[in-house]
Amino acid sequence: MADRVKDKPELIDQLIPDFPPLCRRLTPGPGYLEALTKSNVSYITTPISHFTKTGIVTADDVERDVDAVICSTGANIDMRPPFPVIGRDGKNLYDAWTPDPITYIGIATPSFPNLLFLGGPNAAGYSGTVPNNAETQITYIAKLLRKVGREGIKTFAPSQAATDDFMEYSDTFFAKTVWTDNCSSWANGGRPGGRIHGHWAGSASHVNFIRKDPRWEDFEWTSKSETGNRFAWFGNGWTEKESVEGRDVVAYIKRPDQIDLRTFHEEWFE
Repeated sequence: MADRVKDKPELIDQLIPDFPPLCRRLTPGPGYLEALTKSNVSYITTPISHFTKTGIVTADDVERDVDAVICSTGANIDMRPPFPVIGRDGKNLYDAWTPDPITYIGIATPSFPNLLFLGGPNAAGYSGTVPNNAETQITYIAKLLRKVGREGIKTFAPSQAATDDFMEYSDTFFAKTVWTDNCSSWANGGRPGGRIHGHWAGSASHVNFIRKDPRWEDFEWTSKSETGNRFAWFGNGWTEKESVEGRDVVAYIKRPDQIDLRTFHEEWFE
């Protein structure tokens, strides 16, 4: 690093952080360090105070005229929605996630029924790929929705107890990692020492394994049934297939060469 900025060695003190590697995301940026040493480049770390019609004024009251301003503002690192999301008892998700967002395995939040997230707080493993992580989350959500559609469920949300246990597990894991050191990053909402909500508490392979199958017992369910009976979705005791004359109700009694494996499962459970 020192060799790359040898033409402006004074940059070293400004560039080397006071926290260890990986506390913030690494951004190698090929050619970036060399660009800082060019005669037509100024490396300015003083915060911006305000803009004028012709330039930028920094906190030290120095104004610099510019032809263009390119703002690289990044993402919404606190993950709080900029619009109201109202749950039980009128609770707003923005308030529920202040000062830190709280989720159950990065998928849902207590007291906000039928609300599911992709890429939410504590959802993504810090290794692996984004597409793979999104696919496993979608698969998990699909399993939840299949249960909801099949069993006449009106609302579902993770219990507070299950969420608290997940939060405790996560905080214990992160306490042993470099992310809890004194750095400002998207992992902690830009607050050094803040709770780590930008990562899953484990690797990408780990989260894929954990979210392979839902833990139904961690959720609170309500039924569409007027009686509240959880088995009301059983209906009248007969399957739809049995009510149609001529339908094959014994699809499982066939010679192996007569079975179409592509449709057997659907025919058997229809």
